[in-house]
Amino acid sequence: MILVFLSTVGLWFLFQYLKIAFQSRYARKIPTIRPVYPLVGHIPIFWGKNTRKAFWLYKQFASRVDRLGKIMAGPMPVIVINHPDLMQDILTRHDLYDKPFFYDFYGLGSGLITERCKYGW
Repeated sequence: MILVFLSTVGLWFLFQYLKIAFQSRYARKIPTIRPVYPLVGHIPIFWGKNTRKAFWLYKQFASRVDRLGKIMAGPMPVIVINHPDLMQDILTRHDLYDKPFFYDFYGLGSGLITERCKYGW
């Protein structure tokens, strides 16, 4: 009985991992910053670090890429941008920062984080 349960849980985790990996296939051509560990990505490097040390590590990773790179949080890519032109494109294109409708219910007003697409910025 325990073997069936563990097999079911293991298959479920495998399915979830493969689903996330398939959904993030858009980032396959972006170079991965080294060192990276199989299955867990860069998580062991950031594990147990305080916020200041984690930010310093992220800054070190960003300095290793010319324009664009990625670090892996398990199967999910985290895109690292290290070029002002790319950052300007990301922050000024309206189609890249559309928010879902439920942001209206928070009552936070309109700001850079809460503004919906094509309305204020």
